[in-house]
Amino acid sequence: MQFLTKFSLCALVVTLYTPLVFGQFGATCWDENLDGTILSATCNDDAQDAVGTSIDLNNCVSNDGGSLICVGSGGEYSESCDPGCYLSGSTTLCCTCGDGAGGWKDTCIDLDNCVQNYNGALGC
Repeated sequence: MQFLTKFSLCALVVTLYTPLVFGQFGATCWDENLDGTILSATCNDDAQDAVGTSIDLNNCVSNDGGSLICVGSGGEYSESCDPGCYLSGSTTLCCTCGDGAGGWKDTCIDLDNCVQNYNGALGC
């Protein structure tokens, strides 16, 4: 009986500290907008209330040889990509990025794999 109580408490703690949907912020956010490197959206919090939120994608995305990749922090993709990056659809970031060998590549990444909704706040 004591084991079940401890197990239930652990399950509750994990649930409280887990994003609404790990990755895939597009499932709980809408009205996405990109201004420079800042992604803004309206997202549901745990109570299903709409919350305005934003995140600097430089913290979540990096340029790796001309391809955008997800990183946990400090990606700074904008330092080696053209400033004309844009959202294709609501969750796909597209840029032209340096490949490290003097060339440029068109690249896109699904931000659902990089950005989470943490109780109405976007995070990496």
